[in-house]
Amino acid sequence: MSRVAQDVLGRSISEICLHDVLNAEDPIITSISDAILGETRNSAIGGPTYAEALGLQLSIHLLRNYADVKFKETVSQSRLSRHQRCALTEYIHGNLQHQISIEQLSAVVGLGVWTFCRRFKESYGMTPCAYLLEKRIEQARMMLLDGSKPIKAIASECGFSDQAHMTRAFRRKLNLTPGQIRG
Repeated sequence: MSRVAQDVLGRSISEICLHDVLNAEDPIITSISDAILGETRNSAIGGPTYAEALGLQLSIHLLRNYADVKFKETVSQSRLSRHQRCALTEYIHGNLQHQISIEQLSAVVGLGVWTFCRRFKESYGMTPCAYLLEKRIEQARMMLLDGSKPIKAIASECGFSDQAHMTRAFRRKLNLTPGQIRG
């Protein structure tokens, strides 16, 4: 529950106190509980994942309607720390040729996806996806100026799905094609 609250609220949680409500009838809690029970009795495809998603929904419903949340007394962190930025830079540089997901990036810095995206944008002034594209274009541009590799190979090494994808990205961002940069 604390992990969900921290991800949703974007702050460190000190304590969560659920209200003591006797004989309350909440159709949402009943419905989600029945669905979780059904998933544990059933061995359908994706059952554990579905049950986990239901548990997340239940946690958020409880936080919204039946909980008091106390936050840890810390300085508000709306940005990524210097250490987190360094870890991200190293990870991105080492894996630029691969597809990199938001989940992978958030795991590198030990944050939930929502908190990570918010702090990333606050730190870099752009979304993680826009940042990755910028780094791919930057790397490809340096390799194109070197001129020793074919454009297709550069596209692959910089994480573009193919040469056409790289060309579209260059046109949008630089108003130039890779061939024009290579000149």
